[in-house]
Order: sequence, then C-alpha cells, then structure tokens
Amino acid sequence: MGPPSSESQMDAAHNAARAIAAGTDLNCGNGWDGKAHGYTALPAAIEQGLASEAQLDEVVGRSLKLRMRTGLFDPVEAQPYTRIPLEKLGAQEHHDLAEGVAAQGLVLLKNPRFLPEADDASRQDAAILPLDRGKKTAVIGPHAHAERQLLGSYFSVACPLPARCPRVDRSCPHGSADVKCADGSGYCALDWSCSTSPFAAISALSGGATTSAAGCSDVSCSNRSLFPEAMETAQDADQLVVVVGIDADIECEGRDRSDTRLPGFQQELALQLLALRKPTVVVLLNGGIVSVDQLAAPAVNCAIVEAWNPGIRGGWAIAKALFGITNRWGKLPVTVYDSSFSESVRMVETSITSGLGRTYKYWTGPTPLFEFGHGLSLTTFALAWKGGHQPAPVVVSSVASAVLKLEVVVSNSGARAGDEVVMIYLASRGGCAAHLRRRPGCRTVAWSTLSASRSSRVPERRSRSN
Repeated sequence: MGPPSSESQMDAAHNAARAIAAGTDLNCGNGWDGKAHGYTALPAAIEQGLASEAQLDEVVGRSLKLRMRTGLFDPVEAQPYTRIPLEKLGAQEHHDLAEGVAAQGLVLLKNPRFLPEADDASRQDAAILPLDRGKKTAVIGPHAHAERQLLGSYFSVACPLPARCPRVDRSCPHGSADVKCADGSGYCALDWSCSTSPFAAISALSGGATTSAAGCSDVSCSNRSLFPEAMETAQDADQLVVVVGIDADIECEGRDRSDTRLPGFQQELALQLLALRKPTVVVLLNGGIVSVDQLAAPAVNCAIVEAWNPGIRGGWAIAKALFGITNRWGKLPVTVYDSSFSESVRMVETSITSGLGRTYKYWTGPTPLFEFGHGLSLTTFALAWKGGHQPAPVVVSSVASAVLKLEVVVSNSGARAGDEVVMIYLASRGGCAAHLRRRPGCRTVAWSTLSASRSSRVPERRSRSN
C-alpha cells in the first residue's frame, strides 16, 4: 500500500472546510462520540478562518430552497405526501413494481456451458441457466430461506398493514411507521412477513421436488458442522442453487467489513457442492461487493448471479430469472475486485485516484473479477450504429449549447426475448492532464425489451459533455 493522502490526514475542521468549498451543501455527520464530525465541525472551521459564514449562508440557502420547492413548508393539508392513504403501503401495484425493479437489478455474472460427467449427456452443450423445470432442485446456503435479508438495511413498511387498532406501542424503531389509530392509540409498523424467500419462490415455480439445507448456521459460517447435511441434500438433487452472501451482521451503517471475501467457509461450501458435478448456480445476496475469486475462475463450472438486496419481491425475481421465466438482467454498476483489494487499498483512504486508484476509471491493480458494466443474458444481442456507420468525431466548444444525437440499433439475435441495457461512454479532452489515468465516463442510455429476432432503435441526446 502507498502512503496515505494528505486529505485522509486532515482534522475534522479542515475536512469540513474543504467540503463546503467544493460545493457540498448537506452532510449527515454528527457528534455521536462526543466529537465533531462532518459539518458539525463547521463552527470550528469558521472560528479558525478555514471557512466563512457567507459560505454557510449560501449552502443553507440552497438546501432550504430545495425543501421549499418540494412543498415541505406549505400547509400540511396542501402537501400531496400527507394525503397518501395507509392502504397504499404494501399495495399490490407497488409489489409488482418492486418485482420488476428487482428483475432488472439482477446481474448474470457467469453462465458457462454445463460440463457433466462423461456418461451423462442430459445437458450436454447447454448453459447452466436457465435451470430445468420439473427436476429436483436443492436450494442450499445460509441465505436459502432469507426473507428479512432481502430488504437490506434500509426499509420501512413493505407489507400491507394489518388491522391492529387499537394498540399502543410507542417505542418505534428507526425506519418503522408510527401509525395512529382513530381512538388516539397507535402502533409501529415494520413488517416483512409478506417477503418470499428464494427457497419458497423456487419451490413454487420449479415444477418438481425442492429441498433445502443451510450448510452454515448463519452468514458468518464459522465452521463446517452443517456441511454433511448440505452435501447429502445436494447428492439427492438434479440441480443446485447455492445462496450465499452477507447481511447486516457483516456490513451495515456503522459496521464496516475488513475484507470483501465471502465470510467464513461459505465459498468452501460452494466448491464442495460443485465437486458433485451437478448444474449449479451461485446466487449472491449482498449490499457491498463480495469477492468470489475461486468461483469466478473460468475453470470452475458454475453460473453466478449477483442479486444484491433485491427487496420485498426479490425471491420471486430470483426464481423466475433462474428458470428463464424472465430474462431482464442488468449490468454491474460497480467494479468487483478480487480479494486482494482490501489488502492493497487503505479502507480509510477516500481518494479514488491515489495508490492503485478506485473504480473502473482509475483502477490500475489486478484485473477485476467482473468489470463495471459487465452483465450477461439468456439471449444474445447485437449493437450497431444506425446506418451502419460510426458517427463522425465531434468537437464541442460550448457544453452549454451542444446537442449530440446518436442512434444505436439493438437487435435480439437469440431465441429468447429479453432486456438489453445500452450504455454510452463519453470522454472529455479538456482537463485530462490532471487525470492521466482517467477512462471514459459512463451513462446508461436506456433499456429495451426485445422479442427474439427483433430490433429496436435507441436514441440518445446529450446536451453537455462529460
């Protein structure tokens, strides 16, 4: 690791001054440990002459102006957000939307052709996904029955509110809804009982017998005591879904990880299951990235799905994607580094250009396991410029008035309908001397659902340069 940057060595007052000078209007820091953090250090910065009250007035004014524009200072009865009925919480239309979002958020990282035993030609030359319906499926791993974990660390009322009035329970935890009853009593609503686990959703859609085993007592997976049961369950199945990852006990606000690997023996569990030579997909449930170096290796015959924290209908989205009922895969919005990342980059170093760098723009370390923008599909797509010719280079002299129009033809060249996400990368010639390693910036243009053997034009207009 290289030496820490000068920014990481500054005290809170200097950090606050640098942030306000850079145009940061809002900071959620507080003095939870009795010390000044973030913008709670602004008084000290002003007192030391590092920042001014005029700067403070400017950022406070901009923040309040935004709140005024949303109507938060209007009479309560005139605010649209106060007139949303409780029946809208957990409504079916919102759950359907949540499932669609989850389906588009899944990323198919790896999907090789299954390599069966020499005497097994049942799936010869077929990709691991989609899994076959009607066969016996084993769902294994510490997240096989995940429900609460699907929602991540930040959520409130996710399910339809039951009739609980009257009831008094005033100790509402953060994120819950303080529901008031007509008689003046109330209760706290923080419920995920309508969440469907990956196992339950796969069981409902598989069309065949579905079994499960945890393999680990929890996500820490500190020992192998449950491995034999998992192996026995897997041995009796035709195909395997291994659901692993992390949860709020490993990573959440106020709790950082010391490395990006799967906790404990989770990856070893997956590798032992793969030794059975059955069609196997590894599903990752996580917020921050997880490094699955061994599973990502080309020689390891498994599919890998990045499911993130897919939300209240995430179990259904995962199951439908695995069986090919849907084909709406997205692209990686982050770079997935290998497990050496946390040892080669200082976690307290927030500069993305120092040392080995950060993100796809500045990273100069080992080749990532999966690069930013990576994502596969169960079908194939072809992209071409409209007219068959790449647009001529354009030099923009005024970003305020420049309008660039680009049109790309996206064709589904496969046998299955599916979504394709089109991304455009833009590079600015100005200011490159300060960022010699900078790579083009990326913007997601659009996604398009295409039936097999169909094409669609994706127009893109840019009114400014990156």
